Amino acid sequence: MSCFKKGLSLSAALLAGALLLTACGGAPASSASSVPASSVASSEAAEQPEEPAMKYTQTPTVPTETYKEEADLADFLSKAEPGLVIPGLAENLIPQGMDQCDETGILYISGYYTTDGKSSAILAVDTATGELTAEYLLLNAGGTPFDGHVGGVAVSEDTLYVSGQKQNGLYTICAIPLKDLPAEGSHEVKLEQTIPVPVSPSFLSDSHGYLWVGNFYHPGADYPPSRTA
Repeated sequence: MSCFKKGLSLSAALLAGALLLTACGGAPASSASSVPASSVASSEAAEQPEEPAMKYTQTPTVPTETYKEEADLADFLSKAEPGLVIPGLAENLIPQGMDQCDETGILYISGYYTTDGKSSAILAVDTATGELTAEYLLLNAGGTPFDGHVGGVAVSEDTLYVSGQKQNGLYTICAIPLKDLPAEGSHEVKLEQTIPVPVSPSFLSDSHGYLWVGNFYHPGADYPPSRTA
């Protein structure tokens, strides 16, 4: 349907058309006020915060592999294949437990420091390449560094479990949703879910819907079974 009445002059019709477009919000934007899309993208990129640099590396710490000269190891070494370099050794992180996610192939390795106040960590290695891809610096729920003696690691379909520390006289296991562990980069992760257990959880295993907890026992070295219940 036409918006113009019969008998209007051409100039009047053009004026009426312009007014109609203005009222409907359809007036063309001025080219002088438009901003190139590339400029907008560059501005947004500049405002993005930089990703924190990775703290841990896979720097080898054994300058000479003298074990290769041991006759007692010759048979074993003839069947063995070189594996990945354990990350964090050059940064004095003490590696503990490890477990692999079957779905992604990521190997998670826990580690701690003997110095109080330094965050324990979990490091992620891509088993397809053997490369360190991500690190997770552990924090308490309140945001302070978690410096507990992390140990065993177990990975289920959707959760990573890691040995925690005593809370109110009870040993604990910390549960971290896998969705909170990005596959790449450096990240701080708060330990907000804990599970109390009656023994020190030195090592863990997830199998058929059960989380198994093991305790380190060595009476000759003053390591009796540890119980809290």
